[in-house]
Amino acid sequence: MHLKYYQFDWHLPNPVEVQTAQELLDEFLGDTLDELEQLCQQKKDLRKKQLEQRLVIISFLVDSVSYALPFWPANGENSPIQLTDSMTDIDQPLQFSCKPDYLHHLDISLRGRNARLAVLETLYNLQTFLTKHREDATESMNWVIRLYNTILHHGGIHSWEVGGTCNDWVKNLKDLTENKVVGIRSLPAMLLEDLVEQLHDERMVARKCTPFTGTHDKVLKNLHALSISQYSHVR
Repeated sequence: MHLKYYQFDWHLPNPVEVQTAQELLDEFLGDTLDELEQLCQQKKDLRKKQLEQRLVIISFLVDSVSYALPFWPANGENSPIQLTDSMTDIDQPLQFSCKPDYLHHLDISLRGRNARLAVLETLYNLQTFLTKHREDATESMNWVIRLYNTILHHGGIHSWEVGGTCNDWVKNLKDLTENKVVGIRSLPAMLLEDLVEQLHDERMVARKCTPFTGTHDKVLKNLHALSISQYSHVR
């Protein structure tokens, strides 16, 4: 195969696969959130280990479909909050998405709601419940904090999953493929494929830039409340 025209076959989920993912999310994530809401209202009791298991389920479900979970629109209650004065006039919020239009059919909701906001709402209530009634449930509190990070920043891949920066990878690739004896360079298909995957991971990390909104503000205030908790293990 001529490397100049090297082509990759990317798998795009078909409507049946997307619908199956939607049904699974509605059933398992929706039911788990309902259980936690009942716990917060003290209508149902969950032991410490059971609570941790529910939070682990939520974390894995959100991680598995995070690329297909749209972020909340920057309007209404989530209008952008200006944190500092700008030297130039900005009519539109600083928000962009690298997700092409032909992939918007992948967007998945949670029973008709924005899934990220639905999970955050339950996390708010759960944090309040834990700080009032189960402040010693530090493992569950840790999962709450991890989920805050996932909901706000995870758009398909975690930044720590990307092995180094693209610049470092390209430099290493150059060193590996340069033939100093005959003065020619080769680019084997395997190395090219690795590079494209690396660039794709970097693009997924940076594919979504959202302005600072009321949701971000509320999460930071919740984290601040935990940071001044009287229970040392929570701090």
